[in-house]
Amino acid sequence: MDADDAGEKGGGLRAGKLYGVAESVRVVKLPIQVMGDRDANLKDCRDLVAAGRAWEIIDAADATKPLEAPPMVDGQGKEAERPAFAKLIAFDDFLEMSFPDDEIIPGVLVGGQPGVIGARLKCMKSHMVCELAVSIASRTKFCGHWDVAKECRVGLWSGESGRKKVQRILKAQKETHDIDRPVPLFVNFSLPKLSLAEHLEVLHQVIEESKLDVCIFDPLYMALLTEKTAGLAGNVYAMGVVLEPLTRLGQATNCTILTCHHFKKNAAVDQEEPCSLEELSQAGVAEWVGQWILLARRSAYKSDGQHELFMRVGGRAGHASFWALDVDEGHPANGPDGQKWEVAIRPVADAREEAKAAAETRRIEQREKRDADDCRKMLEAVRRCPNGETQKELSKLSGISNERGATAIRTLLGEGRISKVEIKKNRRTEAGYVATV
Repeated sequence: MDADDAGEKGGGLRAGKLYGVAESVRVVKLPIQVMGDRDANLKDCRDLVAAGRAWEIIDAADATKPLEAPPMVDGQGKEAERPAFAKLIAFDDFLEMSFPDDEIIPGVLVGGQPGVIGARLKCMKSHMVCELAVSIASRTKFCGHWDVAKECRVGLWSGESGRKKVQRILKAQKETHDIDRPVPLFVNFSLPKLSLAEHLEVLHQVIEESKLDVCIFDPLYMALLTEKTAGLAGNVYAMGVVLEPLTRLGQATNCTILTCHHFKKNAAVDQEEPCSLEELSQAGVAEWVGQWILLARRSAYKSDGQHELFMRVGGRAGHASFWALDVDEGHPANGPDGQKWEVAIRPVADAREEAKAAAETRRIEQREKRDADDCRKMLEAVRRCPNGETQKELSKLSGISNERGATAIRTLLGEGRISKVEIKKNRRTEAGYVATV
């Protein structure tokens, strides 16, 4: 390197870039002191080359040892700060450190942890994203159930639902939350590519300029990978590399990063333990997130604006709960003006008991309807046999099983609509039945 400050800094920087590429690296600082006064002006390598003295000087300094590690210098040649992984914390010092809780929605959402709102297709993910954004931006109850600990400035990037739909959802939720003041919620319908360093740099600036506390990206599959990196979605190690800078963005800005994500299309549905992290699509996502809101249907959607959902909430902070979520968004036949947002939350056990009771009621009603229909058919068959007929033959005429026919006969006898008589069959006397009305 040249024998001045700039040469020393530049030489160290270049040696660092060569380390691990060349077989060996040696750094030679021009030893001016051995050249004598006649060479006092030969401070640069180019001067030595021009004077024909370069190899002579290099040979004189050949005792330098090979470089064992790249010099810790930054782009300006200054000594760089050691990376975070090189800074060890002593055991006792770590135990004395304070890590205050940063709850945004106690029991649901904490600050500083990357999170996901996940579900299958058409399970109201975007609605839940908007509900979360509105609740924490206005500090009003989340889903009408959970208190919000502090008001946050929220950025919502939506790339799938469309402007009109998001607007309708937000209008309905604003009315439900009874918001009559401006709230710090900002929307954007152009998704960044969260795996591109240049996009993360711009996001860093946007977060700081807008003082955002929470950023939500909907959906993750459109916002994360590029055309060149889309093939990495199934590689958990590659996805870890892709997602790690997003974690660092949250740490650097003290902003909570949330994403909206789909479940696997072919994942088996477990009705006892639905909506688990394992159902999230793409490798590495379930491992990366630190908190989650997961949704699944409790019953099929009937296109009536009524949604019965499971809702699983949890995170590394230790919170975990499982709920039944009922949503009324208004009947589609009422058009856009009929959009509303009415939400009810209750424990899953209560919903399951209610569903079991409702199912039993339906079974009873169906059985009663079937029995009434059997009685009607049996009475018609009895009337077609004015001289009386056996239960077996009447069941055949009615088109119902012998067992159900016997039940219908007993019911009609009890009601007095038929009576029992004796009839002759193949020279035998058998029990038969005739209509009384």
